[in-house]
Amino acid sequence: MSRSPEIKFNIQKISTTAEEYLREKKERKAVAAVTQRLGDIYGDFELEKISILRDPEYLKEKGLTKEEAELKVHEVILKAQADLRTIAKKGRRLYPEVVAFFKRALDAPELSVELTREIKSSRDFKTADKTRKDSNHDKYLFAYETTGDFVQKGLVISDQLFRSMLELHQAEIQASKGVLKSRARQAVIDFKKKLSEVARKENLQLTPEFVNQRLGEISFDVKDAIVAKLKEIHAEYDSDFSNISIAHNVLDKKDLFRAVIFHELLHALSGRTEVVKTRGQYSPYIQNVRTGLYVASLHSKQIPRPRFYWLNEAVTETLTWQLLGKQIPKQPGNFFEYLNQMGELQASYGGERELYQLLLSRSRYPINKNLVLAAYFEDYDPNKPAAIPAWKTFIKALNESYGVNILLILDKIIKNDRSGGLAKAIQFLKNKEYMNKP
Repeated sequence: MSRSPEIKFNIQKISTTAEEYLREKKERKAVAAVTQRLGDIYGDFELEKISILRDPEYLKEKGLTKEEAELKVHEVILKAQADLRTIAKKGRRLYPEVVAFFKRALDAPELSVELTREIKSSRDFKTADKTRKDSNHDKYLFAYETTGDFVQKGLVISDQLFRSMLELHQAEIQASKGVLKSRARQAVIDFKKKLSEVARKENLQLTPEFVNQRLGEISFDVKDAIVAKLKEIHAEYDSDFSNISIAHNVLDKKDLFRAVIFHELLHALSGRTEVVKTRGQYSPYIQNVRTGLYVASLHSKQIPRPRFYWLNEAVTETLTWQLLGKQIPKQPGNFFEYLNQMGELQASYGGERELYQLLLSRSRYPINKNLVLAAYFEDYDPNKPAAIPAWKTFIKALNESYGVNILLILDKIIKNDRSGGLAKAIQFLKNKEYMNKP
């Protein structure tokens, strides 16, 4: 069997202060501000397909009858429902935002009667707990019951009604974009203030000019919470487009929103390594290959696969809570407790943070966390004799203290077991198994 020819790129590192780099960042921000990427909202693809299938010109071009087109529409709706069932079953409990998807329809006057009628016709109708005075709670319980039947018993919802539910869902998320814009603006102001305090305490070399320039590159967008569930995230930072997208169900939870956006702003502010990639006659393309302590793959012998994701997230989340000035809370114990605490802060990356703390403390002598923070915020500068001195100092201290290349060893343990690797890495440090390494 013949192999596809290897795609070879010419890769050259570039300074984050270079005029070429700053110009492209500005252009990408403008693109991100006006581009809505399909797939960011649940039902995007399906509604787009349905719109096409009901276009007379398209039917004429493809030689389809209306009846044939409606059969295809039905298939599209069934696929959307199957995707929602998959998301709803993800994890041990029904995902609250999928429950909210049904509650949204129950709260809409134009859909509530029809949805309730279809639910009644599909099963023995159970009323919500009417002893409670909170009607909103009743509807939430009913939506929770309905979602359970939709997932477990295959509750049938007609094509037209489900399409209307998708449209309502999209309208709410689109409306939340304005909310995000105003809240993100204030959050950035608060973040800068808190960062200034922590920078002084930790002796971080972050000038106001640098912070303003780096954070000024960022654009913000709303991410559908249902889509975000597939990645198990509240938010996401796109280093190539300097874009932060936040799940829409976080926006009305003040403390949680603050924690989430602070985390992503730290990613945006952290150090970078940027390269210019060129291939043949194609235009050069600037690509991020390191954010903070996370090193992306260059698909080369030097860096064949990504490294240190766990360490980067551990440092970012630890710094986030330092900026918030709060202790990391315990996770809720069950689903209904979770419903009651959805507006409260939730810490992430528990295993990664534990491994990070062990990394600093289990060596022959403790590692100063300031070495880590200096490396975390360091930009690669190819114009200097030592392009990443803080990173090299940090790695040297680790290797001398542990006697082995401990970061690569931990990274390998984690990647070799996707489900249990983190726990194994933690045990590896607790048992000091690295002392047996040659």
